[in-house]
Parts: sequence; C-alpha cells; structure tokens
Amino acid sequence: MTQIDEEAIQIDSIILVFDICGSSIIVEDLTTADNFSVVRDMFIKLRDWLQAQQKKYNFEICNFTGDGWILLFPTITSGDALQLFMIGLTNEYYRIMKKFVIGRMECCPKITGMSFGAASGRVVKFEMFNRTEYVGRPINIACRLQGAIKSLDTEEIDTTNTKLCVPSALYHEKFEKVISMSAKKKKVILHNIAGERSYQCFLVNLLRPCPDFVT
Repeated sequence: MTQIDEEAIQIDSIILVFDICGSSIIVEDLTTADNFSVVRDMFIKLRDWLQAQQKKYNFEICNFTGDGWILLFPTITSGDALQLFMIGLTNEYYRIMKKFVIGRMECCPKITGMSFGAASGRVVKFEMFNRTEYVGRPINIACRLQGAIKSLDTEEIDTTNTKLCVPSALYHEKFEKVISMSAKKKKVILHNIAGERSYQCFLVNLLRPCPDFVT
C-alpha cells in the first residue's frame, strides 16, 4: 500500500508500448535448449539501449511487461521523433538478434520485429514498495491497442511485422503528416474501456527494416 505522505503526481504523457513479435517462440526455443543466459542477455541489451536513449528522447521507463516495455514520452514529442525512436529500437533489436540470438536457436520464428501501441492522456505517478509506479487509462488503451494488432492485421505480411496501433485523435495530431508512414483506419472493441463500443484507431505500417538473418 502507499504511505499517506507519499505524493501522487499527475503527468500528461504519450504512452508507447512495445512487444517483441514471436517472443514466446524465441524464449521457448532458447530455454528448451538451456540457453537461459541468452534470453536474459537479449532483454538486458534492449534495456541498456533504452537507457542510453532516455536523454535524447526525454522519456520515462514505466514498466517491463515480460516481452517489452511501457514508456512515457512528453506530449510535445513529434510524430517524426516517435517514428525515429521506434525504427531505432527495431533496428537495435534486429542487431541483437543477428549477433547474439539467432545463431543459438534451433528454429527461427516466422515473424520477427516489434509491434507498438500508443495513447495519450494523463497518468498518475507515485511510489509503492520502494519503486515508481504509473497508472491511468492511457496505459490501458495503449496496451490493448498493441495487443489488438494481430486481429486487425488481416493483410498478407512478410517475415517482419513492425506496426503501430494508435487512437484516431493521436494519429491525426502526431502521425498523419509523417510521410514515410502508411496507415489504415480500423475499429476495435477494447473490453472494459469505452463501454464496449467500437474504438476508432489507425493501424500504421512503420518503415520496415530488412534483417538478413531471416530465412
């Protein structure tokens, strides 16, 4: 429980959630072969990259989700900067996979890359059990939009899947004029959010890197 004298701070943020595509397959393959250290090192290297980028993009690391992170960006962050960050992160992931992971796996996943969800709004920051926690509706929305990408992506895809799902309002505010992106309007049911009504969003294709470790 929080202490009475602990202050809860409200922060307006852009929430960016990312998930490693095929992470369960990667982890299962490596742990089956007792390569637990490779799994650990993969996430540590991604964590180190995120920490190295914090000053440049001025974001806060909110939480590790098991196969990705929840990040909080200032609301003044441009769509171009967010795209550069997502592409940079994806390229770093491919670099780590190629150099440290793929050669130690028995079978490569069919789909590689990262999927992203985003939302904006006010979150509450406070201390609990000697660590910083964040709660708020935008976090729930961003996580659920990221999780909805598989059901929304009905097109044929290649071996990479680097996509972003974002609410309509945030898309028009930040991403509509990012010329290297393509997007399609979608509707999705976000259970226990928006009264079970259809939620309008955009499924965005980010600029796709071409990892040469994919076969």
